[in-house]
Amino acid sequence: MQNDIDYPLGDFTPNEGEPTELAPGVLWLRFSLPFALDHINLYALDDGDGWVLVDCGVSNAHSQGTWETLLAGPLAGRPVKRIIVTHFHPDHIGSAGWLVERTGADLAMSRLEWEKAQELHSKAESGFSDEVWRFYASTGIASDFVDKLRDLGNIYRPQVSPPPANYQCLSDGDVLQIGGNNWRVITGAGHSPEHVCLLSEEAGLMIGGDMLLPRITPIIGVWEDDPTSDPLADYISFLRRAKDWPDGVLILPSHNRPYHGLHARARYLLAHHDERLGVTLETCAEPSTAHDVMLRLFTRELDAHSVRFAASESLAHIHRLLHAGSLQRSTASNGIHRYAQVGA
Repeated sequence: MQNDIDYPLGDFTPNEGEPTELAPGVLWLRFSLPFALDHINLYALDDGDGWVLVDCGVSNAHSQGTWETLLAGPLAGRPVKRIIVTHFHPDHIGSAGWLVERTGADLAMSRLEWEKAQELHSKAESGFSDEVWRFYASTGIASDFVDKLRDLGNIYRPQVSPPPANYQCLSDGDVLQIGGNNWRVITGAGHSPEHVCLLSEEAGLMIGGDMLLPRITPIIGVWEDDPTSDPLADYISFLRRAKDWPDGVLILPSHNRPYHGLHARARYLLAHHDERLGVTLETCAEPSTAHDVMLRLFTRELDAHSVRFAASESLAHIHRLLHAGSLQRSTASNGIHRYAQVGA
């Protein structure tokens, strides 16, 4: 597989708190993150009499200090009018509630993403019921590792300021007028329930969020709250739509650097998942657990946090094959699921 994309700015990335103008009225902001994935790209759009922000970073003192520096410096003099959040994950919505309160801006996001943020933030601090324990135990992961997952508790709420109770609902096909350009809302699922991307053919730009990352692949996972879902089918559907979008746009991703090569990147991501589906099917030539599949798909050493994501991604590939009729599932008396090729 080849990843034939081009980075027009080369290896350049902006310093934290120092915006870079990518196009007239479009600023690239880079915030640090306290994760292995150590940064996120945010964007500020000049809307004439104010600013429109896209995504917010996690809720912590460091991010909020960076926002204060920006609001007092490069963004000073005009109010923040609207904050668009691409999806509910903490590095995207984390500081949104704080920013709304700080600036008086309106929050805009899709309905399913707003509902998911409200749901997860309101959960009890433990956030890990016996039902959730059984979900991960059913993958075949060793029970002591599942116990470590339990100990992580609700990792969402500490990273997210309380989401605002009111928001402007964004839907697929909506057109937003920002800074004299039209930005079309494109939603897609798989990584999250109703992720928002923004395409401006006039400006030659597409804010891709986590759906169109240039170097890593977004997490496509089956999670405990929707244990029979088929998120990979949703993500594949999104990637297949990319052929209908102009190939020459500059993609503004949430991680790494802006790039050209939308169609090539979509083809690469489709081929990547097709390859992993092949490995999953091959593994299940003999009855196998999700943990068995995970060990084939993820060969590096994983901590408890990473195992949760790896198990969920492995299940996404298993479920795509289950829904396609290529695999069948059996359940042992201890609740562990095994998957085998149909007819094997």
